[in-house]
Amino acid sequence: MSKDGGSQEEFEEYWKWFKEPRQVGEWIERRSHPQVNLLPYWYHSLSDETVFEAPSTEEAKVLEPLEPLELQGPIASLSVPELRSKLQDPEELQRLEFTDALLARRAVWEYETFIPRVLSWHDFQYNTFWFFIKERGSKDRREEKRGYFGPGADDSKMFAHEGFFMEVAHLASQRLERIHPINLVYLLWTFTRAGVQAHDFFNKAADHFCNGLLPLCTLVWCFSRQRLRHQRLFEKAAVELQRTLRVRSLAPRNFQNTMIAYRWFGRGHHEAVDALPPTLAQWLPRLLDGHDERTPKLRQKPFFTHWDLVGSSTEGPPGVNLSTS
Repeated sequence: MSKDGGSQEEFEEYWKWFKEPRQVGEWIERRSHPQVNLLPYWYHSLSDETVFEAPSTEEAKVLEPLEPLELQGPIASLSVPELRSKLQDPEELQRLEFTDALLARRAVWEYETFIPRVLSWHDFQYNTFWFFIKERGSKDRREEKRGYFGPGADDSKMFAHEGFFMEVAHLASQRLERIHPINLVYLLWTFTRAGVQAHDFFNKAADHFCNGLLPLCTLVWCFSRQRLRHQRLFEKAAVELQRTLRVRSLAPRNFQNTMIAYRWFGRGHHEAVDALPPTLAQWLPRLLDGHDERTPKLRQKPFFTHWDLVGSSTEGPPGVNLSTS
């Protein structure tokens, strides 16, 4: 297990793997995230089997990646804040001839090229121009304190219109291999928060995740909010969430989102699903008892190693509220 949450060298090696995936026969090389431990493993697409030793002494070949998306003209040159502003002005979109398909192309490009370090929405909100975040310097302190998704907030008004999302779904469905799994989770998250249903896209993404690539808690929460039962996804996630390496890396909100998702999914579908609640219940005290309930912030020390990369002992990453609520 990683002792430092991943060094710069490990992250560079991890991204080299993602950009140049390798394969031996039917076995595809995968890598665990550097926060956990940069470890190669191999996934067999036909048997749905995962092994942690190279399946053959045969030299692995680098797979041919998809051609990167090309952008030209104003859609390529405008900054994210500029695009965010124009997306909220239909007359300006018409003047620039920015169609939903063109805007979707820039959106998918953003998520193909972004390099994530951690599984956190706060890293994505600044390049998600279809999320109408208040720019820094806003004077509405009451709204800022309440949070974007506080009680009474209309989430749909904080995101672009449905036609844009449908174009994103159509294009991203064809480029799943180019979008990092963490990025893909938060692309789905924007659909869910905006209240846009794109079940064909979600099902294709779930099949993709199940092929040896499985971010967890936010992902199953998205599917539960979409009321979309992807049996294989929930079963595989339940198995993963009972591995010590997985469950010890969860933050309190991860426990919350997982319990919400599986409460909706229901019991009796798979033995791993039925075994999940006791597993989470055993781990909750181990995590929460290390904090002080008298303060609004969680202590850093009980957290998984990647929290050591940022902040002081009482703070999370910049912009992240580690509130116990």
